[in-house]
Amino acid sequence: MLFLFVLKKLFILLLVINFLFSQFIEEKSSFNPFLVEKAAYILNLNYSVYPSSNVLKNATIKIFIPQNATVLYSNLNFSITSDELNNTILVIYYPDQTSIIPINIQLFLNKSADHIYSLTQEEQTTFNKEFLDLGLIGANRSILTLAQNITNPYKNDIEKLAALAVWTNNYINYNSSMVDKKLSVEQIIEKREGVCWHYAVLFSALARSLGYPTRFVHGYAYSKFDNNWIGHVWVEVYLGQWIGVDPTWLEFGYIDATHIPLYKSPIDLDFYQISVSASVLDKNAQLILKDNNELMHNAFLVIPVNSEISNKKFNQDLFSSNEFFNLKDDFFIFAKISDPKEVLLEKFQLLSCTFESNKSFFILEPQKEIFSLILPNSTKFFIWKINISDEVSDNLKSNYIYTCPMVLNSLSYKDSQPLVITINPDFKTSKINSLTYNKILNPGQVQTISFANPSKDKFYLLGKDFILENSSSSINFLFSPSFFGENEVYIFSSKFTPLKLSFFVQEENKKYFANISVPSTILEDQEFSLFLSPNDELFSFLEDKFFVEVSSPNQKFEKVFRKNDKLEFNLKIGQTGKIPLFYSFKTLSGQLIYSNFTFIEVFSKPNLTVVNYTFIPYENFFVVRVLVNKSGDFNSAYLLADNQKYDLINSDLVELTLKNSSSINFIWRDKLNNSYYSKIFVQVPSIKSKNLEDKNLSINQNQIIFILLATLILLLFFIKSKRMNKNA
Repeated sequence: MLFLFVLKKLFILLLVINFLFSQFIEEKSSFNPFLVEKAAYILNLNYSVYPSSNVLKNATIKIFIPQNATVLYSNLNFSITSDELNNTILVIYYPDQTSIIPINIQLFLNKSADHIYSLTQEEQTTFNKEFLDLGLIGANRSILTLAQNITNPYKNDIEKLAALAVWTNNYINYNSSMVDKKLSVEQIIEKREGVCWHYAVLFSALARSLGYPTRFVHGYAYSKFDNNWIGHVWVEVYLGQWIGVDPTWLEFGYIDATHIPLYKSPIDLDFYQISVSASVLDKNAQLILKDNNELMHNAFLVIPVNSEISNKKFNQDLFSSNEFFNLKDDFFIFAKISDPKEVLLEKFQLLSCTFESNKSFFILEPQKEIFSLILPNSTKFFIWKINISDEVSDNLKSNYIYTCPMVLNSLSYKDSQPLVITINPDFKTSKINSLTYNKILNPGQVQTISFANPSKDKFYLLGKDFILENSSSSINFLFSPSFFGENEVYIFSSKFTPLKLSFFVQEENKKYFANISVPSTILEDQEFSLFLSPNDELFSFLEDKFFVEVSSPNQKFEKVFRKNDKLEFNLKIGQTGKIPLFYSFKTLSGQLIYSNFTFIEVFSKPNLTVVNYTFIPYENFFVVRVLVNKSGDFNSAYLLADNQKYDLINSDLVELTLKNSSSINFIWRDKLNNSYYSKIFVQVPSIKSKNLEDKNLSINQNQIIFILLATLILLLFFIKSKRMNKNA
């Protein structure tokens, strides 16, 4: 009884905490469920089961509960089991005859957001047909054409599925009045409105039509539209692993911690959490299940554990094409998204400062939000064309400088650093002259963009997923496009009018391909092997003999191979940095068949030498100052003396304490983590010997003083004796 009393008191306390947190949510308009990484939940289930007349007995009540939930309290005995889909079920068996069964259950759940940190494919699973069956979700094969049209621009599975989620989210308008209206997929497409169930069914139909298994997740989530907990349905799609997709609130891969899953099913079931079976003595009576607590709205008590994401999900940088903007030219704003840790569907929007009467200072293209799939360890660039509106430019005066902050708004960043744009109405840009490039490329062909740069300004070339720079007098940008069809790149420098170049990569020969195997990092002048392996289509196209050429900026190698030869080059690179390696297949007459390139990071070998060392004596020890000289690329460097470790990466001068002569060991590693060693022996002057000499010196001085005093006494005695003899 005492235990139940304590639980009830705890429950009341949690109610109070929930009320305060609910008030916090209502008052804080910026609250976003997307940012909830962790939370704790109390779920209160309060039901009554009874027949419409007479009594019942042998009742079995099954309730879906979240996995890993803890039962705090139950007024009836229960057991926990699971079904074939690994859903957790709380089972109550009530054998006695009764007119009503009251049910009161309290659950506690710690919930973390779902993350996908890696897209490594696991072994493919064979699914039952219900995970792929369009008929079970009211769709037919005609939806395949729609799904193909949506996903055609994308080349891999994860991008195709993200495109389906974005399309579904944009296509359907959320309408809460549709909560109890079940429609077929064709009716959803025709009506274009609905709630989470309609979003989930449409997305699942599109994904299944392309062969991706899906399942529905039924549960609860916090709605920023209703500012309350509501019943919710979202989807999981199988791509080597189950990946969460919420097409209603557009979450993909990452599913925030306000999503509370109760059960998962391959079928679009009506939402239910509890099922009851019992023997009713009156055969004409109906079994009634009453929800006493309006479960959908009042069941959850939310205790915040960590209401915001503690770590940034990626790095976000904003930069502009030019140092100054003028009133006439078009300029560009670039956003670099790098070092993401997980799969994430993000929303980006560039926000401009405003002029009088809240008029936007700039005209932006695109103006709308950009939705983009972010993949782990990738880099992406987003581009906005920007110019000053006529209405604003008419009010800007010559000989004045204006500034305007621009902010990149995204779900994961609440406090982005602004980019301050400087507008100088008198600023004039220069034009790039004599620019040449290939407007149509074959697959694998290297694009070459060339132009003169007599002033040696630094120019940048920006693509979808890369950026290059060059400041030579004759600029050559070389790269191999990663995307078929229409491609765009941007060339810019602080004093020049930025350019957007478009070119087309043909697809008809895209079957030709060659893999390259090469270390990603090497040391300067280190010999390494490069292997090439053409795919079957390219191999069959090659003649019995052919040329393979491999080149870097300052060297070129060319060999003749036969079809069955191992395509291997042993190379050395005598420069450091991120070095491009170009490789191409040619006929013996020199006709290009296929070409591509890759990058290899080259580091210099590190070296460490001791310049000198000096002693500073103290009473019982010496301080030794060791000066070293370092050259090359270090991963780490330190010295060991008297079991003490001293870092040498950030300083060339180290002070260490020694009492006795000893060895000093120097250890350093290169960027490939190879280790190097050197050692010196330091002879420390003996502190004990020095004290002994001082002591001996002190003894000798006393002896001298004693001899002098004795001599003086003898001399005085001698003089006195002489006088006495004389007087006598």
